Amino acid sequence: MKCFSPEFLNEVFPEVSEFLTNRIKDWCRSPSIAIYPECNSMFLELAFTSFVSMGMPKSERARVQTLYHEILKNMFTLPINLPGFGFHKVCTN
Repeated sequence: MKCFSPEFLNEVFPEVSEFLTNRIKDWCRSPSIAIYPECNSMFLELAFTSFVSMGMPKSERARVQTLYHEILKNMFTLPINLPGFGFHKVCTN
């Protein structure tokens, strides 16, 4: 649970703050945004870069986000690997 310790949060705060500031500035330059998908994307990328210490190439963002949402939607599904079931969707991606 190191990621919730005050020491860790103090260490990553400047990076997280810069990331959030840059993303919000990008949103301000856009004529319109879909706030819910943008926030999901932002927090997923933030988790990867700050807490998991992995950079996420822009080319992979959409794919990882799609898989992440499929996993969340089907987290409590029956583990049946047949078309139409959530488990099958995750297994085939």
